[in-house]
Amino acid sequence: LTFYPGGIWADTFTSIFAAKENILTNRHPLLYNLGIAAVVKICGLFHMDMTNTCAMLTLVQFVMMMCVFAYFVHWMIRKGVPQYLRSIISFVLFLSPISALYGISVWKDTPYSLAMMLWMMWSYDLYRSVNDGFSEVPGADGKSGSGTLSISKSVWIRFLAGAFLAAFLRNNGKYIVALTLIAWIVLLLKRKAAVKYLTVLATFVICVFVIQGPFYDIIGVKETDTVEKYAIPLQQICAVVAEDGKISDEELSVLSGFVSPDDIRENFDPINADNIKWVGSFNDDHLKDQQFLFLRLWGGLALKNPGICLQEYLLSTCGFWDVTSNPNTAYAYVQTYVWENFYNVISSDKWEGLFGFSIKNKLAPKHFINGAALVWIFIILTFYVWTRFGIKATLISVPGLLMWLTIMLATPIAVSFRYVAPLLFSLPVWIVVLIMMHNK
Repeated sequence: LTFYPGGIWADTFTSIFAAKENILTNRHPLLYNLGIAAVVKICGLFHMDMTNTCAMLTLVQFVMMMCVFAYFVHWMIRKGVPQYLRSIISFVLFLSPISALYGISVWKDTPYSLAMMLWMMWSYDLYRSVNDGFSEVPGADGKSGSGTLSISKSVWIRFLAGAFLAAFLRNNGKYIVALTLIAWIVLLLKRKAAVKYLTVLATFVICVFVIQGPFYDIIGVKETDTVEKYAIPLQQICAVVAEDGKISDEELSVLSGFVSPDDIRENFDPINADNIKWVGSFNDDHLKDQQFLFLRLWGGLALKNPGICLQEYLLSTCGFWDVTSNPNTAYAYVQTYVWENFYNVISSDKWEGLFGFSIKNKLAPKHFINGAALVWIFIILTFYVWTRFGIKATLISVPGLLMWLTIMLATPIAVSFRYVAPLLFSLPVWIVVLIMMHNK
């Protein structure tokens, strides 16, 4: 009520526009867009205005979050987690301000965070099934022979459902899923697993890439802008220009085909690639057609200006590894207001209207979680699991680590907590898993 109709991000309005115009686009993940479209279309049937439609988007997302949290509690009960621990985690999850704020932050990062939380639970279920369901069949000489593995269909279905959500709710999710499933394939090969299990995993990976590649093309899905995967190389090239590094006239001429050097000097921000991505002279179509030329330009400038490029890389990613980087920024931490839009949707404090006083300032975040510290906590816990239980146990956290690596390779913004929010929501699961491993 305080932040009615919810925190509607700029990207969300892009998805709403696609829904109202019946546009299939993967500019933001198609599955996310389809979910937005479903709510928009249903609200349209009841002639709801866009402000109330946005409120329904917020309500649906909030209910979805509560359902995932409730499932986590149910999952802990089934695993025999002690009641005191369940109570502590439930208290933190359901009553933590960050949970409520992400519940009303209508952007793609909230459902993706919930998806990664579910996938970690279901990855643990598969890990336990692989360990508990494996048996050695003695050979003719009485020694160990072939191995058999029995995993229930329900475990496989849940695990692959989590992989599906991870692959289709984030545009780089297919790479995270592919590498994770390849790691599982390697584990199952070492455990002499049945061919059918390996076939399922390999087929799933192939299907993900076929669907997001040729199938999307066939049904006319507009792909995401090419620059989204080249944010860091673009920033490094711009840093060379802005800092008067070594660059030839020929290289400047090549660069001009992608973006004006003058615009770079005027707009370059070492921690935000959006300043260049959205400048008027930037030509994404040329980048799409000349990706090899762009990468050759980047490689040549990096070789001639290693210090500038290294410094720019560290600046471009500082919010995801440097715990001393300033976390006290509200930008892209949570979304509590309505972004400027052409639907005339504006924020209004319904609580103040009903009760005569506002609690907005009390609810707005004043202390911010350090994204880099969160990353290191996740890495340290994973390293501990590796040393204590073996490398195969780290497969449970591999999706989260791969997600972080994709950020380190392609983030457009140096400090944006929403990019690592999936680690925050997965952390309670990882802690519970660690405790259960000790008990086992």
